[in-house]
Amino acid sequence: MDPVRLIEIVFFLGLVIFVHELGHFAVARWCGVLVERFSIGFGPVLLSFKRGDTEYAISAIPLGGYVKMLGQSDMPGADQGSSDPRSYQNKSVPQRMAIISAGVVMNILFGLICFAIAYRVGVPYSPASVGSVTPGWPAWKAGLEPGDRIIKVNGHPHPSYETFQKQVMFTRPGTESVHLVVERKGEPVSFDVSPAKMNRPVIGVVQSLDLNIPDVPGAVATAEGSPANSAKSPGFELGDRVLAVDGQAVATYQEFDSLMYQKRRDPVTVEVQRKSSSKTPGPKEVITVAPAFVRTIGLRMTMGPISAVQANSPAALAVGESGQPHPIEPDDVIRAVNGETELDPMRLADLIADKAGQKVELTLFRKSRNSEEIKVYVTPKAVPAWNDFPHLIFPLETAMSIPSLGIAYGVGTVVHSIEPGSPAAESGKIKPGDVVTRVDYFVPKPVEVKQSFWSKWFGSKENKETATEPTGELESVPFKTGEKGWAGSFWGMQNPEVKKVRLTLTRPGEGTTNDTIEVELVPVPDKTWPIQLRGINFFNERKILQADSVWEALVLGMDYTLNTMTTVYMTLRGLILRDLDADLLSGPLRLGYTAYVVSEDFMTLLRLIGLINVNLAVVNFLPIPVLDGGHMVFLLYEGIFRRKPNERILEAITRVGFACILALMGFVIYLDIKNLFFQGM
Repeated sequence: MDPVRLIEIVFFLGLVIFVHELGHFAVARWCGVLVERFSIGFGPVLLSFKRGDTEYAISAIPLGGYVKMLGQSDMPGADQGSSDPRSYQNKSVPQRMAIISAGVVMNILFGLICFAIAYRVGVPYSPASVGSVTPGWPAWKAGLEPGDRIIKVNGHPHPSYETFQKQVMFTRPGTESVHLVVERKGEPVSFDVSPAKMNRPVIGVVQSLDLNIPDVPGAVATAEGSPANSAKSPGFELGDRVLAVDGQAVATYQEFDSLMYQKRRDPVTVEVQRKSSSKTPGPKEVITVAPAFVRTIGLRMTMGPISAVQANSPAALAVGESGQPHPIEPDDVIRAVNGETELDPMRLADLIADKAGQKVELTLFRKSRNSEEIKVYVTPKAVPAWNDFPHLIFPLETAMSIPSLGIAYGVGTVVHSIEPGSPAAESGKIKPGDVVTRVDYFVPKPVEVKQSFWSKWFGSKENKETATEPTGELESVPFKTGEKGWAGSFWGMQNPEVKKVRLTLTRPGEGTTNDTIEVELVPVPDKTWPIQLRGINFFNERKILQADSVWEALVLGMDYTLNTMTTVYMTLRGLILRDLDADLLSGPLRLGYTAYVVSEDFMTLLRLIGLINVNLAVVNFLPIPVLDGGHMVFLLYEGIFRRKPNERILEAITRVGFACILALMGFVIYLDIKNLFFQGM
C-alpha cells in the first residue's frame, strides 16, 4: 500500500467536504452572518488564528471541515436565538436559503470543473457497440447482433456504452422499453426492447472487443496454453494491434472473428502492428498461429427445449413440407437434423453453421401439436457459431444458441451418454442418468507476494514487482450448474487457464435417497472440433474524447454533470420502485477502495472526485431532515406560511431523519464489508 497515494486520496476526499463548507462560509459572509469558526478538519483543534470575528482552524481529523455560524445548528429546532443582527436566525428566508444551498452549488461547480479538466486532457470511453448478445435474453430475442453499433438510445444520439447501460438500468421491466437505433451494414435499424429483471434491469448486450492487445498493468498478451501463446518467435506482445488474417485486412473484432471461424481448421497468419513510443507507427510482424480445438471431458448431455426464437431469424421464417410458413416455436425440441438423430447439443451450432445457405430439414417434437413430431425447413445464415460466448471468461448459467438459425435452447445437466476413450469414460465413475450439480474449475493461483510486513505495505512499486513469484498452486472457482446450466459450464472449460475440473454429480438411488459422486477430470482438445478462438487477449473497444477548446471542455463537463445528477435521481427511483437491488449500493469503504485503485491515473481520480462531488450535492439536497435539503424544506414552509414549523414536530421529524441516515450508513458499510471481504471486489 503506497502511503503517497493514501495521502493523495485523503486530501481529495477531504477537499470534497471542504469545498462544500466553503460555499456555506462564502455566502454566509456575503449575507452578513457572523461565522464563528471555519475549520479544516474535525475534532480537536491543532492550529488556529483569528481574523476579524472568525476563527480559522486546522483540526485533527483531516476529512473535510465545518462552518459554525452564530445562531445556527445542524439540527433543525435547535437553533439558538440571538438579538445580534449577524445571527443566522435573524436573516431573511431567501438569505438563509442561499446559505443552505451554497454548499451544494459549490460541489456541483467543483465537479463540473473536474470533468472539464478531464475532458480537456482527454477522457477514455467505450463506444456503445454490440460485441455479443446473451442467448435468450431480451436483446437477443429482439434481433440485435454482434457488430451492431448503437447510434441512439432513448433519443440520446451517439451514446457511450456507459450511457447505454444507464438507460437500460433506468427502464422499468414489464412496463417500459428501451428504444434503440443501431447501425447495421451502414443502415439504421430500430428496436424496442423490454428489459428483464435481475439485480437491475438488463437486456443482455455485451460490449464489443477491439483489435488491440492491452498494454496495461497485469495484462498478458495471450492465454497460457493456447495456440497464440505457443506461437514461435515473433510472438504476440502487449500493445499489438491486429491488422489482417492471412493477408485479408480486418477493421473490427467481428470481421476478425468471422475470418477466424472460416479458417478455424487451418493454421493462419496474423499480421500485427507493434506499439510505438513515438508518433510514427510501429513495425509490422506476421505471426503463424496453429488451430485451436474445443476442450471436452467426453460427456454428452440431454437436449432441452427451445427457449427463445429471434425475431426475423431463419427459425422464425421456417417453412413446412409444402412450403407454407411454419416458424419454430419455444418449447419445440430438436430431434433430428437432415434425418440424423444422434445429436450432441453442444456441437449442434457448428453442425448447422457448416450448412449456411443450404436448406436444412429439422425434425421437431412439438407439445402444442398433441406431442407429435413435425418437419420444418430452414436456411441458416453465414454466422459463426459461438459468437454469443467469447466474452464470458467464467461460466454463466445461460442457454445454448445456434446463431445461424436464431434459436436458443437449454442443455440439461443429466448425462445422456459418455464418449468412449474420453476422460469421463476413463474415470469409470460417471454413468448415464447422473446429474451434474456443480463444477469446480481449477486455475493457477494468483502471484503470491513474498515480502516482509513493512515492505509489503510501505515498499515502492518497483520493490513489490521484484519481490513476487508464482506459487505454482491451483485454486478452484465453483459454479452451480442449475437445471439448464451445462452450456455455461461447458464454456468455462474452454478457458485455457482451466487445468482441470471437479464435477459433483448425484445419482438417483432407491426410494428418496441419492448418491453423490465427485470426480476430477482434465479437459482435452477434440481434434475433430476446431474453434475460432486461439487465445489472443483483446481489450474492450476504447476511444478518447478530447475537447478542442476550454469552452468545449466546459460544455462536455456540464453535460456530464447533468447526466450524473439525473443518474442519482433515477437510481433512487429504481431503488424505491424495487427495480434495482439495494446490493448495488456502496459506501465509504468501497469508495476508498475504488479511489485507491484508480489513483495511479490522476485523470481517472479527478473524474472520480467530480462524481463524488455531484453525488454528494444531489444526496445532500434530498428533503431529509439533518441534510441541507431538509433545512430547505423547513425554510420553504416558513416562507409560505410566514411562521416556523412547530418545534416539537420539527424535533421529532429531525430525530427520525437522523436515525434513517445512521441506519442507511450502517447498511452501506455492511454491504461494503460483504463485497470487499466475502464476495471480492
